[in-house]
Amino acid sequence: LELDLSNVALAAGDTEVDANVGIGELTVIVPNDVAVDVDASASAGEVTVFGRSESGVDAELSRSVGTLGSDRTLRIDAHVGLGDVVVERETP
Repeated sequence: LELDLSNVALAAGDTEVDANVGIGELTVIVPNDVAVDVDASASAGEVTVFGRSESGVDAELSRSVGTLGSDRTLRIDAHVGLGDVVVERETP
């Protein structure tokens, strides 16, 4: 599953996104101009959030990345049972 949020018009404040995949790969692409709080996990597999990775059983990563002057924040909870989670900024 690829969830591309790069062209979504987000309102000011917090926007919560909950994405789950049983088996496979979950990729979440976020805009460059918003702050992001991520909690990502894999029951078994690899989790990569903005270039940092953890792998194995119960792999987890939490990361907050601010953006200067942004009044919008994406709060992402991403989970995969067996597979990979990738959260990354959009490519310019």
